[in-house]
Amino acid sequence: MSLPGQRLVLAALLALATLSWAYLWFAPMPMPGDRGVSEPTYIVASLMMWFIMMIAMMTPAVAPVVLLFHRSHPQPDLRARRSAAFVAGYL
Repeated sequence: MSLPGQRLVLAALLALATLSWAYLWFAPMPMPGDRGVSEPTYIVASLMMWFIMMIAMMTPAVAPVVLLFHRSHPQPDLRARRSAAFVAGYL
């Protein structure tokens, strides 16, 4: 049995993973400057790339759990909001 919001949740997770992979593909990682890898901008860029890479790889893996969470929530009007909060907490 499929709930009406399950397709929306699945589409949102797919869009999140797709956008993350697209960013990683089209936004190349900059090379370190004169100070090497200890340069603050390079450290920030590395952390952002790592975070986006984790979103791209872990979103498909958590999709079944998010759908189960969405389906099992007792209040239908809060399902989408609680599912979004669950994903945000997971990331």
